[in-house]
Amino acid sequence: MVEGGLAATITKAANGLDLVATLGGGHAVSLAEYLTPNRTVVGFLGPVLVLVAVFAIAGRLGVRLPPWIISYPAAILLVAAAAVFAAQGYFNGGEIGYRRFTVPVILMAAGGWLAAAASRFLSAEPNDSKRFARYLIASGFGVSVMIAFAIGSAVPLVTNMAGILVIPAALLVQGAYFVDRSAAGAFLATSASVMCLVATYMLYTALQDPFVVTRPMDEQTETVELFGKPHRVDPVLATTISDLKRQADAAGWQPGTPLINLTGNSPLTTVLLDGRFVSGSWLLGGFPGSAEFAQKALSFVDPELVRQAWLVVTPVGERPISPEIVKQFGMRFPEDYERVGEAVMEFKAVPVQGIERWTETQVLWKPKPVTDQTGR
Repeated sequence: MVEGGLAATITKAANGLDLVATLGGGHAVSLAEYLTPNRTVVGFLGPVLVLVAVFAIAGRLGVRLPPWIISYPAAILLVAAAAVFAAQGYFNGGEIGYRRFTVPVILMAAGGWLAAAASRFLSAEPNDSKRFARYLIASGFGVSVMIAFAIGSAVPLVTNMAGILVIPAALLVQGAYFVDRSAAGAFLATSASVMCLVATYMLYTALQDPFVVTRPMDEQTETVELFGKPHRVDPVLATTISDLKRQADAAGWQPGTPLINLTGNSPLTTVLLDGRFVSGSWLLGGFPGSAEFAQKALSFVDPELVRQAWLVVTPVGERPISPEIVKQFGMRFPEDYERVGEAVMEFKAVPVQGIERWTETQVLWKPKPVTDQTGR
């Protein structure tokens, strides 16, 4: 967003506000070339802020906290962060050895051990290995919440960013139990146990009902190649990917080919074909002003790129955008396009729909040679 200098950044921001206003503010829109959400930022930042606040309050009350009361949770958080990256690497690519995962995992794991070692050195309290072991075990369940958040879940606690703050709450309770020597320890121990049960339930539910993914994680049994790496998917999605690639390749598709996704429901087809997004990564349909939003988003793009782009449309869908919007670029649909093929895409239904999942037929079109186009 900051590429090109301050003037370019201001222009992009103004265009983005214009697009969101056109859409009616009904959805967050990514204007980047690729959609790369980071759902774990709050999970890492929240605990740090909470722990800093605890120390600040304790200082004002004249309470001296042992140094390790912050370094132990810090160690657990670093290990949790490493576990999240490892889980994302495993489920997203079938392996952990990517550069984007390996370096953070090594740094965070090393940081965790250093924080634990420093806390033992700085602490004025005698080391109690048994209590520390219980603390590590209890906090380990907090790590499972992090992994559940990385996978995604329909559990209300992890479907929104604020929900992940259950982790610092659990760490504080468990940390208090570790240092407490009074009868209050029984209450703290009970609270920590409840949090461990909640964490276990959250992880189980995340595996059975992962965010966006239509099938449980134990059904992700088929290996397909995407972006040059193996990915595990369910049999239905594997069939969809196979159908799409087979038909597209037969029509001359190449990775990086511009593709305008007018299904309005998801940018998944563009991702599966390794296509190039035209304008934003997702032309979102189903909202008042969606058609105008798509027209404005495409108006920021070189018209020739739009004319060269393939289209994916849905005859009957939940959020379709009319392919007639290509008229503003001198193209006629379907006269100036050649039908490539179709595939059935499965989507997870939202709870209010009363069904688990639904399917949508998506049709792929490629532009005819310029000499055969009638709209020019």
